Amino acid sequence: MNAKAWAVIMDDNPGEFSHDINGIYPDGKPYSTVPGTILAVLPTLPDDVQYRFLGRHLILLDTRANVILDRIPYAIRFSDCDRDAPSHEERGRRD
Repeated sequence: MNAKAWAVIMDDNPGEFSHDINGIYPDGKPYSTVPGTILAVLPTLPDDVQYRFLGRHLILLDTRANVILDRIPYAIRFSDCDRDAPSHEERGRRD
């Protein structure tokens, strides 16, 4: 991750909010952009499933059902944003 990609993601990022796997994506919350440079290195998804960011977490969103299918906590890592990230051990206790 670099500062330019971070800025693109944060431009329309809804921020972190409480969400459940297999839960509905909340009405009224914006959908973040995932830059093409990131999409290029991620596995291709079925047509109705998209990658989205919630703060620094990456989720898989079923766009037809508006359901959060899965997430990768703290998927965004780079030196300017790591200072606020919990340690690996802290993430393990929460997930």
